[in-house]
Amino acid sequence: APQVDQERLAVALKRVTKDSQRRVKAAQAANARSVFITNLPFKAKEDEIRDWLGPAGDIKGLRLNRDKATTKALGYGHVQFASPEAAENAVKQCDKIELHGRVMRVAPISDEKFQFELPEEIKEDLRNLLKEAYEGKNISTIKDAWQKRHPGQKLNTTKWGFKNFSTALKTLEGVTLEHHLEKTLTFLAFFDGSSKHKEFLEAKAKKASLGPATLTPGEAKRAAAEADPVPKAQNGSS
Repeated sequence: APQVDQERLAVALKRVTKDSQRRVKAAQAANARSVFITNLPFKAKEDEIRDWLGPAGDIKGLRLNRDKATTKALGYGHVQFASPEAAENAVKQCDKIELHGRVMRVAPISDEKFQFELPEEIKEDLRNLLKEAYEGKNISTIKDAWQKRHPGQKLNTTKWGFKNFSTALKTLEGVTLEHHLEKTLTFLAFFDGSSKHKEFLEAKAKKASLGPATLTPGEAKRAAAEADPVPKAQNGSS
């Protein structure tokens, strides 16, 4: 009897393993035909999304994620095409298309969080402003300076998927944001390893040696929100 039980257990385990492998392969096949879409305008209609992605290939399924309590659109979703080739076409042909003031993004299915980015020309403008006069200053002055040099234009970084200007600046390579030593809700921008950054870090260390500063609950909450570097939506298949 014990031997029979062991044989049954072995058969059952083998069946479970095969089922698991089959599910994994099915999920991989589905992911290969699917894409993650994000930074969608909240007022975008499903027909508009289909018109945007349709040229890439036959769309088999479209899911726009919504808040469970309010049913409001969350600005991201998943699309399944008829073939992996169509999904690849969507990433190549449909990424960074603007609709209702937002630059929509398309990416392959991945477990990694999606990282938004500013256009290269704006990145270069911001770096140049830092080099010229704004390193170590309140980042709001950088935004104001950019807008003065581009009359009639607003540097609204939500257009490219960012929660605010500070989260956009954090994606600039070689640039670090630091909290003002006194005004804890204010960010200052520095080039990594620059003399100004080193001076700031020395002043920061000196202040820390004197004892921790105390934030009000409201200040702490806002500082934590400002410090959040990534959007909540994940580029996942779930």
